[in-house]
Amino acid sequence: MGGRASIATSSSASDLAVDASGVYWANDLKPGGSILHVGLAGGTTTQLAGNLSGPVAVALGSDAVYWINSGTNEIMKIAK
Repeated sequence: MGGRASIATSSSASDLAVDASGVYWANDLKPGGSILHVGLAGGTTTQLAGNLSGPVAVALGSDAVYWINSGTNEIMKIAK
């Protein structure tokens, strides 16, 4: 039976989603939030979008990441 393992660290992490390529999550900062990605096994964290206003509610489509900017009430997307 496997144990738990840390695959990334992040300040103000919230709202994550997982697919076959890895883990996506929001850093919920106002301003200065970001959408981040790391592979399932861990490794280098990649910032997909930055300078956001309170990103929350991360969701995945087949080729894009979606979230809400709570500070601006916008629904956003970016390619994976």
